[in-house]
Amino acid sequence: MTRPSHIVRSALLALALVLPAAPPARALDVVPVDPGRLTVDAFTQTIESAHFRIQFDLTRPDMVGMLIFKDRDPYRDLASEENTQTEFFGQDMRGTASRGSIDLPHLVEINWQVDARSDRAAQISTRTVSDGRPPVLTRYWFYGDRPWFVVERTILYSEVPYTGSYQDFVPRVGFYDTYRAMRYRDTNGALQQRGYCATPCVTEGWDGRWLQQVGYRLGLGQSVATIYPNTVPAGQRFVRGYGPNTWAGWAAPLWDSTAHTADETHRMIVAFSTQPDSIRQLDSLWTAFSSGAVTLDAPTSPAAPAAALQLSLGPNPSHGSGPVHVAWSLPHAQHARVEVLDVSGRRVATLFDGEAPAGGMRETWSGREAQPGLYWARLTTAAGVLTKTIVRMR
Repeated sequence: MTRPSHIVRSALLALALVLPAAPPARALDVVPVDPGRLTVDAFTQTIESAHFRIQFDLTRPDMVGMLIFKDRDPYRDLASEENTQTEFFGQDMRGTASRGSIDLPHLVEINWQVDARSDRAAQISTRTVSDGRPPVLTRYWFYGDRPWFVVERTILYSEVPYTGSYQDFVPRVGFYDTYRAMRYRDTNGALQQRGYCATPCVTEGWDGRWLQQVGYRLGLGQSVATIYPNTVPAGQRFVRGYGPNTWAGWAAPLWDSTAHTADETHRMIVAFSTQPDSIRQLDSLWTAFSSGAVTLDAPTSPAAPAAALQLSLGPNPSHGSGPVHVAWSLPHAQHARVEVLDVSGRRVATLFDGEAPAGGMRETWSGREAQPGLYWARLTTAAGVLTKTIVRMR
């Protein structure tokens, strides 16, 4: 996408200081047949309900590559949706002295797993390991009848200590709208509204409850709020900005440099709304979770046990130039697919796609036509997606 000129950029940021009146709410012509139903497709890593469709990125961890909030415009053809999406990135360096726990060039392993699911709810988890960084475990709770989901992230500093400052996992919202801004309450309870900073800027005096990002396009309003139930202290600093590679805006709690040696867990709610001017629901949701009035219901039926993916590289285990032996095991007979992908997510080879028996299996990727670089071996079953890296050298 071509970046606007400096003049247009300044005008957009100036617009973010005055919020227009919210457009009237639009009613659905047809009530969804089953608004509480939730579907999970592990093969495409897609979650869908009556409120939204979310697809996790197939090659990058903790990132939703596509999100459609259906409530924004119930008349829109979802099949043609391309420009309005919400991106959820993992922790990375965003204008602070932090290299982050997830380092894309040095990823070693990604596990995307369906922990449990029913027709109404699902629990998803990802575990990401980057070379030299603490592993990151993230859990997601989705519900078919709610326009929000819960994220709980644990950085495993007990395995790899760290001393730098870092930012929490946060939504990075790409509205691509004519108007966009972010809002929060300060420690005095006053509502504040700010634009996004081209050079990420640290903001003081936040009450630690929620950060709301709003946008308007073609008379339709939408907001995405990050709510922190009793996990961020009042007065906590946060950093806000946009980029580095798109106009997507973001805002994140900023934790200072210190010795991180014990595991640290933060929980948040990511909530969507077509009424950006209404902050009552955000306050109510924070109160309900923080008081324990709302709990995370476990799905009624467990998912299948996770499959185990194992890799052996030959002839050199560290930097292979010969064939790669991909071994995996399944807890019971089921459909499985084993592929090799390049770093862009393009399928390079399909090693297996069909019904597989319980127990161990093995296939070999010759890699003859592969250029030097990083590749992924990925096993996909109904229980989840397991991915490990392959490094090709001449």
